[in-house]
Amino acid sequence: MNKNLKALFGALAILFASNSMAQADGFAVGVAYVHANLHSTGTETLRDSSKKTNAVSDESVQVPEVFLEYGWDNGAAVGVSFVPSRDLGKKTRSDTNSEGDTGTYTADAEVKNFAMLYIDAPVYNYSGTTLYVTGGVANTTIQTKEDLNSGSSYDDADVLGYMYGVGIKGGIWGTDNGFYKLGWSLTDFEEIKLSDTGGNQIKADTEAKVYSLAVGYKF
Repeated sequence: MNKNLKALFGALAILFASNSMAQADGFAVGVAYVHANLHSTGTETLRDSSKKTNAVSDESVQVPEVFLEYGWDNGAAVGVSFVPSRDLGKKTRSDTNSEGDTGTYTADAEVKNFAMLYIDAPVYNYSGTTLYVTGGVANTTIQTKEDLNSGSSYDDADVLGYMYGVGIKGGIWGTDNGFYKLGWSLTDFEEIKLSDTGGNQIKADTEAKVYSLAVGYKF
């Protein structure tokens, strides 16, 4: 995480921590700023030649997130969150197809309709601020947008991801029901397996390290 983002999180933590969080049980809604570092590795195997091509992609993205949760007075919560579509990165290469034609292959994919079910478990409470650990299960669609010299295309795939992390939450100064959450988490997705109409195959692994700042309102 860059220095500017660390400074922002630090300043906000000092400001927000000066007010106690509303302690009643109830539903809450909110929005979050999410900074994610995506790391993907993959291998493509061509049907005709069995040639394998390896690729690594590292992408940093910033996305909005919305969430709905039910919280208890001890800082525990269970909820769902949603993130809109986001590109995973693009790679290109020159290759020759089975008919001897040389062209450019462009591989591209995006995460679409990312939804997560999560649980926050409180570890320590002090003066209205709660330290918590979190875990969850995510589901998303990997939508391929490749441009292949062979004329074939890869199918999309639905994949699961498993998340764990840690964070702090507390009340926002000057409000009765407003609250903030500062968090770090890692989501490890299951292996992605794709096949195209020509019989070629791709296997890939992706993980996301996420820093987030959320604000919400408790009813």
